[in-house]
Amino acid sequence: MRESFSHETAFAAILYVLRARGGSATIHDLLKAMYFADKEHLSKFGWMASGDKYCAMTFGPVGSRTYDLLKAAGAQRNFAAPKYVLMARRLLDGSNYPSIASAEEPNSELLSPAFRECLDAAIAATSSLTFKERTDKSHDAAWDRARARWQDDGDMEMPIESIATTLPNANEVLEHIAAE
Repeated sequence: MRESFSHETAFAAILYVLRARGGSATIHDLLKAMYFADKEHLSKFGWMASGDKYCAMTFGPVGSRTYDLLKAAGAQRNFAAPKYVLMARRLLDGSNYPSIASAEEPNSELLSPAFRECLDAAIAATSSLTFKERTDKSHDAAWDRARARWQDDGDMEMPIESIATTLPNANEVLEHIAAE
């Protein structure tokens, strides 16, 4: 399975969403746009473009590595390597955390046309939603299963197979995942 998280690609995607959102957005806006873009990409291409691992946090699915980059921009406790903390603080303005602003234009060369298409769809689907509406929309069956498991054993990871079951073409995507 293609799970190759790239910090550089994550920054490009964050900046791409920020540009589409007028230069700033909350971390909730950003993280939900990323989740829905990854789900769209998974449905169309059989893998999640961000390469991130999702966790079922209180207010919905969160790409854990992307979240660390956003927290680093806001000088919050995070687990990003020092190199990426410095990048976060150079590329993103987190002085008004939990709102994030772009400090640079995205390097769109790092985003495939397919990923940009999925980001555009996710931005369009989430931009006009309130915090509660975005949260409710992201609380899908994969999130429900992970939250139930978290109650039992503290594991809040949302495996890609679980996310795939929420897609309209779940069987096809699950077959593809199993074949890789």
